[in-house]
Amino acid sequence: MRSRDERGAAMVEAPVCIVVILLLMMGITTLTQVVWTHLDLAEAARDTARYAARVEYDPSTLPLSSRRHRTANEVKAWAASVAAEAGVAPEDVSVTTSNGKPLEQLRAGDRVTVTITKKVNNPLYQLASGVTNAMSGLVGAGNAFDPSGVTITAEANTYVE
Repeated sequence: MRSRDERGAAMVEAPVCIVVILLLMMGITTLTQVVWTHLDLAEAARDTARYAARVEYDPSTLPLSSRRHRTANEVKAWAASVAAEAGVAPEDVSVTTSNGKPLEQLRAGDRVTVTITKKVNNPLYQLASGVTNAMSGLVGAGNAFDPSGVTITAEANTYVE
């Protein structure tokens, strides 16, 4: 049997528990999205660096050409297609070389660096970070996530074959 002073305890505890559970769920959702995007960008940067460093004859180009290197625009477009799930555009990709030469003039042993920068601020991130920030504000913790988004950068280098 319950005593009279315990009657409303469930009505007081339930909203507190709901707030804590919602805070944890939305925080986990936000962190998962940021980590997933970072992993996707890191893999895309590695693949793009390998793509940029490969030197080969491309018989599919018309008219036939002896061009053996890819251009920076081709590399950026390829990176955007590889990282399309993360919403990467060619403008988010930078391709640099160790000696400052364009890709077309590289020789074996030169280093190519690909950097992809993307800001995570899609509607799911905004919803989850907004709810997390609101819930953490209730307990006096302030903003846990930047409401404008999180900038993620991934970089990979490799040497020209």
